[in-house]
Amino acid sequence: MNGKFAVILFNLFLVHLAVSQISENMDIFITGGTSLPVESSIGKSFIFPQLNYFTGSDFATDILGYTPDAANFEKYWKTGFNVGAGLNYHLNSYLSVLADFNYNHFEFDKNSLQQDISDAFEDPSVIGVPFNEEGLDIYQGAVNIYELKINARLQLPSESFRPYIIAGGGYMRVNQDAIKINYFDEPFSDPNNATTIAFYDEIPGYTENALVVNAGAGILFKINKNFQPFIQAEYCLGLTEDQNTVMYPIKFGFNFSLQ
Repeated sequence: MNGKFAVILFNLFLVHLAVSQISENMDIFITGGTSLPVESSIGKSFIFPQLNYFTGSDFATDILGYTPDAANFEKYWKTGFNVGAGLNYHLNSYLSVLADFNYNHFEFDKNSLQQDISDAFEDPSVIGVPFNEEGLDIYQGAVNIYELKINARLQLPSESFRPYIIAGGGYMRVNQDAIKINYFDEPFSDPNNATTIAFYDEIPGYTENALVVNAGAGILFKINKNFQPFIQAEYCLGLTEDQNTVMYPIKFGFNFSLQ
């Protein structure tokens, strides 16, 4: 019995020693910042199911004059924000491995689409009827991008601040909410026109899982051994179908040592 008890104590000691050694080389970090949309299959080709049916045409190309363009992600979605957290394991004073989760959010810029619809209404060669801005409501359409990544970080171990570069990849989930459009213009908005114009449409949402690769650089400021703020800029490339998803996250964060 005493022998078994001794074995248990020895195993617990080994576990404690291993955990202690890991924690001595482990940091946790949290981040937040802004994300710049660049290009994506998101919004590359807008589809208006109801308006296509009622007009007997492709409303996006024939009425609004759209052409498929990956840069629509930058044009029709606003600069977003990001938040994240992760672990940083130091292999030595120069090299470490990071595992982190990041969330990026981009709001749909309804003003851009509203202007496109207004131009089509007021152009005599396209629709040629008065447009009532107060009658148009565009909502939803936000894009949420989730990332789980593993990165290698190479840093210069100076005393006051530590420049570094990172590179790695992982998993990305892209989710775009449907864009809902509602327009209702009563006859009194134009005394010379007794026709009520109303329509509703919903540009379908989009969801995809993909691989992501990224690279970046930053500077960590060593205030003390347990607390170091840092700033970091990244290039993220999601290998989404049809068109890659590209964004530039800029992050400010805090690194906490577990020593």
